[in-house]
Amino acid sequence: MTKPLSPGEKAAKVAPRTPSQREIRDSHLELPGPLELPAVTEYVETGESETRGHPFIEVFGRAIVEAPLFQDRTATALPPCPPGGTNLLHNPVLMALRLFALSRVVYPTPNLTRLNYKVLEALSTGYLLRNPLVEREYQRTVYTVASRKPAEVKKYVMKLPNIGVPSFLVQGASGMGKSYGLEHVLIELGVPQAVQHKEYQGRPFNYVQVIWLDCQCPPTGSLRGLLFEILARLDMAAGTNYYVPWFNSRANTDLLLLNVALILYKHSVGLLVLDELQHLLANSSKDTEELLNFFVALMNFLRIPIASVGTYAALDVLSGTIRDARRLTLAGSIEFKRHEKAQRITRRQQEWYLGWLPGLDKHPITEAMHDHVYDIYQGFQFLMPNLVQRCCVEASFRGVDHITPEILDHYLHVELKPLSKILIALRDCDVKVIEQYEDAISPEKIKALKQYQSRRDKARNETTVSDTVTGGSSRAKGGLVVNSDFPDGDIGDEEILLQCAATKELFGRGDLYVNLSRAGLIAKEIAYGRLPNP
Repeated sequence: MTKPLSPGEKAAKVAPRTPSQREIRDSHLELPGPLELPAVTEYVETGESETRGHPFIEVFGRAIVEAPLFQDRTATALPPCPPGGTNLLHNPVLMALRLFALSRVVYPTPNLTRLNYKVLEALSTGYLLRNPLVEREYQRTVYTVASRKPAEVKKYVMKLPNIGVPSFLVQGASGMGKSYGLEHVLIELGVPQAVQHKEYQGRPFNYVQVIWLDCQCPPTGSLRGLLFEILARLDMAAGTNYYVPWFNSRANTDLLLLNVALILYKHSVGLLVLDELQHLLANSSKDTEELLNFFVALMNFLRIPIASVGTYAALDVLSGTIRDARRLTLAGSIEFKRHEKAQRITRRQQEWYLGWLPGLDKHPITEAMHDHVYDIYQGFQFLMPNLVQRCCVEASFRGVDHITPEILDHYLHVELKPLSKILIALRDCDVKVIEQYEDAISPEKIKALKQYQSRRDKARNETTVSDTVTGGSSRAKGGLVVNSDFPDGDIGDEEILLQCAATKELFGRGDLYVNLSRAGLIAKEIAYGRLPNP
């Protein structure tokens, strides 16, 4: 007779239940439990009466007071170059590890300082009318968000005063440090991303404040994708749990849009950072319009400023209406251009980064090497530390004690093969290739390049025809064509800078180039009557 199974044996024989697809999906979506947010340790007054008694602003008050010291702090944080360069290791892996830290160094630039001022302006001005201790309107709005139905909340929010806040746009070429620079500025505020208020001026003040929230626009430009991205980032920053319930609720886009806006307001988000803004172009015009309306509502009624970050194509997102462009750039915009060869910042950056190359005590950096390096990286900031690291690794692999021109050429044509086409086109001013890369240079620069090449080709053709007719007699006065007229169309500043750069290649560096550049700009203003003829 078979012995009956015990309850434990019966349970062991039962086949495990296969989880449903929804359970599998939700198991991957679960975020960590509640976070222990850091408590506010100090409140610093800014010295202005408008911000006195405002806990949300005094949290980062020290950053406002010490804003003029930002550039000096960033400059002093640069590690000094080793004397004689980096010691060459014969293990390429260890060489790469030694120089990897260069990619995390923030090199101080004027744009970085401007970005710091704009972030502080947006944060402080956006919070100015959201003082939870003074503004009854703010307290009433938070109460309404928490207690009423979405339809009632929407009507209520739309009745709030329409007050714009200083949002700004950060645009420019890819790889110029826009996103990384903004991240550095936010970290330099000296406070965590989300803080827990417990006591203010001797009174209990229990409140969670999210000072900034950084998000990325989805590659597909999806409106719902961006809204879920915002909720997920908020959960990670403040330890909340909004993403999973709303993801599973299957709410329509309108309801989701409204609630995301109110959730941001409820948690006192000071600055919403939207990176890769140009991705919105991939979506339909209707979704883009709804998203821009969402941004305008955040800024106008809920007083949450937005920092939009993107390439030059991001301007096309804002070019639909004056309302959108005005609201999203109320605090102006910053353009991160490629560093031109003749700029001082270019030379200073090259000297610092190249100071980490090996063998400098026996093979110092020459002028020819500076020119060779710029011809490779073409002023893209992200390539400079990469160039140093990869060239040092290649030197370690080859067993040579310094960086040779062959190693630099290997870096351009082998290591940077996906980028070599555009880098060579920028070096040679090949407009047909440059136009294929929308995030390399600005549309104005491309237009100037076309005009410059057109005038240059026209002048060459006129010179060839004149030489054929006159036997070369038209090349009087140092090779210039005497019978060429002043161009009929207006010459832009970008084109004149290109002409000055071409002149520099002929005459070399030094004061002569500077004087020629100034003379060219002044001559243009005089020619069109904008300056008196001396």
